[in-house]
Amino acid sequence: MAQEYKDLDDLLNRSPKAKDFFNSLPEDRQFNIRQYQNNIHYDLDLRRYAEHLLRGGY
Repeated sequence: MAQEYKDLDDLLNRSPKAKDFFNSLPEDRQFNIRQYQNNIHYDLDLRRYAEHLLRGGY
């Protein structure tokens, strides 16, 4: 089972892999993802939000 995190900050602080992925995103995408930080509890959530944004979502 995947590790659950409190929010995006918890994920980024405890998962180097997720932090590297997040930091590789353009700054505007990082900003947009942070708007949903309380909804991100898994690495997969982060990747889904990033993919959605890269496809033109908000």
